[in-house]
Amino acid sequence: MKWMKKRQLKRNKNKFKRVSLAFFGLVIILAGALFFLA
Repeated sequence: MKWMKKRQLKRNKNKFKRVSLAFFGLVIILAGALFFLA
């Protein structure tokens, strides 16, 4: 049971990493667009 929970946590961590990376990319694109327009 403990092992299964640990495995699920690892999978969720990878998912979170992907989401945070996508969000970071979006922020960079928005900042670049604002800088270009300014």
